[in-house]
Amino acid sequence: MENILEHVDIIFITVGALFGSLKASAELDRGKAPFVRWVDILLGFFCGTSVAFHFNNPGAPYLSGLIAMVGGVSGATAVEVLLQMVPGIVNKVISKVVDSKLK
Repeated sequence: MENILEHVDIIFITVGALFGSLKASAELDRGKAPFVRWVDILLGFFCGTSVAFHFNNPGAPYLSGLIAMVGGVSGATAVEVLLQMVPGIVNKVISKVVDSKLK
């Protein structure tokens, strides 16, 4: 039992990142292919654990779990927002390049 209590912060971080990424995937990826959902879940889990371990405070495992959950949601959401922004950005870049070459 003591061995589990030594790593309670890791358990909270893992569970928080998993729940955060699953929640973001459930909200954002409705109607998408299962592969896309799994990629978002894994990316959110990675981001959540990375952020939580970076800001980990061994004295406050609940706070680390909360940070992991927010990081998991943010990681899964960031890719979705980025993919929605890319076509507009590419269009502007191509327009500027073409306009500069035609002048």
